[in-house]
Amino acid sequence: MQVLRVLLFLSGLWLVSVGQCQEPVQVYAGITYGLQHIHEEQPAGRATDAVKMLLDATGQPYEILMMNWAQAQRQCQDNGNSLIYAIARTPEREAHYKWLIPIARLQLQIARLSSRPELSINRFEQLKHYKVAAVRALSTHHMLKEAGFLESEQLLLVDSSSRLLKMITAQLVDFVFYEPSITPQILAHYGYQQDLLTVTDIPVPVPNPVLYLAANPAIRADISERIVETHQQLLLNEQYQALLRQVLPDSQKRHF
Repeated sequence: MQVLRVLLFLSGLWLVSVGQCQEPVQVYAGITYGLQHIHEEQPAGRATDAVKMLLDATGQPYEILMMNWAQAQRQCQDNGNSLIYAIARTPEREAHYKWLIPIARLQLQIARLSSRPELSINRFEQLKHYKVAAVRALSTHHMLKEAGFLESEQLLLVDSSSRLLKMITAQLVDFVFYEPSITPQILAHYGYQQDLLTVTDIPVPVPNPVLYLAANPAIRADISERIVETHQQLLLNEQYQALLRQVLPDSQKRHF
């Protein structure tokens, strides 16, 4: 009888272990049209396609959850069995995530309404005499904050791209950030004309942000290691290379 109890106990541990191995990882994503968004009730976008191919290849069950950026970051930081993408790596975020692999690169520019040619400046510091809008918790928010822009005065924060577009069309702000592979899709999604915005000559004084697939620091080591190892293996896969080139144009020149 004692032997039977031990066998039952060990089999129970085995079943618990198997169940843990099969527990889906929650993958949080802040909605950014073009990169990651919802299409016909399914996660879509260029970054999403790359992440899905990678996670499918690991064999790890997962669930992608789309929401606004601030909420996605809170959820990932509160959930030890979670990932997040595509998130910029900044000094203040460094300790909050385990940074796994680069998944996209932005090409930031600064734009104004095409109907406001009087907004003619050519230096980044001059922006402090105007109002600039950014989506809360995105890399552009942190960039402007670090550059000394005062929130609610020079820097107005919004929770979504749709709100940002409403503010600049109503001339409640003067400038917004523009990303040539993303902003046109955002304009089309919300029904705006492509010539609504004009890109200025104002230089962005920081390197273009690299966006990562990252994890809660408490995620199981075998999961994060398998993701990184699978990524390395997939770099030899033509389909995966093609997906990365869409979001990380210099991916073939980099060694991750």
